[in-house]
Amino acid sequence: MKKFLTWILPFPILLMIFVFSPLLHAKENDPFRSYLQNTFPSCSIEHGRIELDDELAHSIQERIKRQLEQYSFSYYRVTCEKPDSSKKTIRYIFPDTHIVRTKHETLLIHISDGEVLRVEVLQFQEPPEYEPSKRWLKLFQKKSIKDIPLRAGIDIPNIAGATMTAEKITERVQFFIVLWNEVFDKSKKK
Repeated sequence: MKKFLTWILPFPILLMIFVFSPLLHAKENDPFRSYLQNTFPSCSIEHGRIELDDELAHSIQERIKRQLEQYSFSYYRVTCEKPDSSKKTIRYIFPDTHIVRTKHETLLIHISDGEVLRVEVLQFQEPPEYEPSKRWLKLFQKKSIKDIPLRAGIDIPNIAGATMTAEKITERVQFFIVLWNEVFDKSKKK
């Protein structure tokens, strides 16, 4: 019995270390932060979360004409000093993982001053023939709240043979444009 207790007593301690150690090192192990630090090495990067209350969620749902699946969103605020200027550029980058057909896709949606700067596909687990080209993703550049509603096949061309991919990406970009407008647009603040 004593041998059994000697073996089993360290188990709860090891379990606690295993469960809580990722939380202690979350900042260092954040894959999006690491990616952004490599992409924007001379810029400051802040991580934040948006928790939608019922009023804000309702307002967004009205604009995008669909139900929200979640009410909590992560974002990164990237601030870069322009050389030879006192101006700063600020972009908000929204990581978004969702299911296209049956598998996951992860996007990074870059928005500054209400306009989409870039949409990147970081992970695409569907068959490669359904993945959008960089050229197609560039169609979202400069899209803003004045372009809402954004519809695949109408405002953004479909991708031949990958209609569901086009629809899902268009839906997510539209959502983050509206979210940015509702949360970060300073001209709307009273």
